Amino acid sequence: MLPVGLDVADAQSVRTAVATLTEDPGRLDIVINNAAAYVDWAELASTADLNAARAVLEVNLLGAWRMTNALLPLLRRSEHPRVVHVSSGAGSHDDEQFGLRKRHGAAAAYGISKAALNALTSTQAAEFADTPIIVNAVCPGLTATYPGAEAMGARPVIDGAASVLWAATLPDDGPRGGLFRDGQPIGW
Repeated sequence: MLPVGLDVADAQSVRTAVATLTEDPGRLDIVINNAAAYVDWAELASTADLNAARAVLEVNLLGAWRMTNALLPLLRRSEHPRVVHVSSGAGSHDDEQFGLRKRHGAAAAYGISKAALNALTSTQAAEFADTPIIVNAVCPGLTATYPGAEAMGARPVIDGAASVLWAATLPDDGPRGGLFRDGQPIGW
């Protein structure tokens, strides 16, 4: 592991990180886009602060897009390249607990940004269909990554991380362009 400072919303920061990775080790096998912007969980689309929404999209969607594009030359040097976008059931129509239609419109920017990330996943997977690059999105589920999350029913971090690990280590004939939780597809 090579520690590199990075702000996915800052193109110069991304270029610097990629230059460091290009120098050493010179290739990359797996990209896990796991950045997420803070959101107002009570926010509705009709009353949203669009500047705040733009900031969420900049990190959750454009950050992942920017990182993947910047790292493509390194991924192409790998025999088994994988891109894993950490998404959410909040960007899905079908997630029974957190889906777009289940929250009564709350956390609008977050859900919209994750739905857009799912669309990016599908689009990238189609573009790379004839290459070894496998792109998928995963929803780790509500995960205990902050104090008090367990009281809300959050899963242990190791359980959420298992979805990411599954997608990062798929065989070469593994699925492409989907949204998955615990290795199972979620319709989005």
